[in-house]
Amino acid sequence: MKRKLIAFLAAPAAAAAVFIGGALPAQAATPRVSYYSSLSQCSQAADYFSQRGTIVQFCTADVYINGKPSRWRLMYNL
Repeated sequence: MKRKLIAFLAAPAAAAAVFIGGALPAQAATPRVSYYSSLSQCSQAADYFSQRGTIVQFCTADVYINGKPSRWRLMYNL
């Protein structure tokens, strides 16, 4: 009787462990965004974050003044 009860409870416990284990990495993979005023600052930050995580999108100009980029965006995961 005890063996059947243990086998009955083991399957849901294993399924819960897989579900919880699969849900946590998805939360950790949320992209973070940082903004920089120059390409060199953004590139230095990209070097730093690439050693600690994953670069999602390298330095991209997202604000222009008189046709010249004035703000750079870096997207990364830690």
